[in-house]
Amino acid sequence: MRPPAAPAPGPAPLLVVAGDASGDVMAARVVEAMGAPSTGVGGPALRAAGQRQLARAEELSAMGFASAVLGAPRVAVALAAVVRLAARQRPRAALLVGWSEPNALLGRALRHLGVPVLWYAPPQVWAWRPSRAGRLAACADRFAVVLPFEVALWRASGAWAEHVGHPAHDTRLEPRRALRERLGVSAAADAIAVLPGSRPHEVRRLLPALLAAAAELRHRRSGAEARVLLTSALGTRALAWAQARARAAALPVVVDGSPAMLPAFDVALAASGTVTAECVVAGVPPVVAWRGDSISYGVARRALRTRWIGLPNIALQAGAFPELVQDAATPSALADAALELLHDRARSDALCREAARRLGAPDATRPAERVAAMLARELGEASRPPRRPSAPAPSPVGPW
Repeated sequence: MRPPAAPAPGPAPLLVVAGDASGDVMAARVVEAMGAPSTGVGGPALRAAGQRQLARAEELSAMGFASAVLGAPRVAVALAAVVRLAARQRPRAALLVGWSEPNALLGRALRHLGVPVLWYAPPQVWAWRPSRAGRLAACADRFAVVLPFEVALWRASGAWAEHVGHPAHDTRLEPRRALRERLGVSAAADAIAVLPGSRPHEVRRLLPALLAAAAELRHRRSGAEARVLLTSALGTRALAWAQARARAAALPVVVDGSPAMLPAFDVALAASGTVTAECVVAGVPPVVAWRGDSISYGVARRALRTRWIGLPNIALQAGAFPELVQDAATPSALADAALELLHDRARSDALCREAARRLGAPDATRPAERVAAMLARELGEASRPPRRPSAPAPSPVGPW
């Protein structure tokens, strides 16, 4: 692993750790809202926000059981470096974003050192291994959750939780006409966004099917156009591979253009994850796709506690947007699902609006600003807040 520049000596007012691409963007928005220097682990977004990095998220990111095991030594080295820094500099607070298992280990270690910890977007215990909620509650002082029903679940486990809204609402969307002009998309065309994800293993498994589906849609829908939206957080090798596959399929590529560019599109072929929420907030109905290694798929089938994998469907508690998993995610099936969404645009638009509303914050405040306010309170307090009293646990699938 290529070592980034070492943090400068002296006290670190804010320690920030985000080990994947979505968490990197979420954390960067919080850091920018605070206007405070930070040190820790992150990707290109946090680097652009001035973070002094001990490790780079794009070199640590993994998805699925097998890839996570292969990446474990690098992750262990990065976590050890963070703990050493915290022991030496005693930061006034730590922001952990996503990255479930590594941040659980790190949160315990930091609290043992007396560092107050805020965990933004903690593990989705309502969907996966709910029995771990009590153990995870001890890994942070406060939890900033993105779905409203998560508050009661975490409080029932003894955690201090606050609903901040989904980070998709932090995106500042651009006007559709200007975006289409910039992308070279005809004003009258059906525009298809190909969104293969932000983790290298995810992209390698899913992109070929998404590209073939986009090609089929262009053939079946006269005048349709497609663009492949990729993130540089994939790392040099995976990004080059994805760009080569897109070129072979004769599809233009946009790097680091999403999610602000999503309003240019009429439908999305999207990897499951944060980008599906970004789609509905931008008014773009997604076809949700997932493919994993055989071990990950077998584990997921046995352990998943929710009927849906796409955040819009989870928010709506209905299969409003198509979900195609593993062998079902064929090019033809993906194309058929996208055509259905395009056929009834009024219904698709209404579903996007309702899903976006349910994924929003309790008020008009941006999620990053709410998290920044939580951190500011933490930085201004000399002692940890008391735990909130337990609340009854709701259904794992939410209250709607």
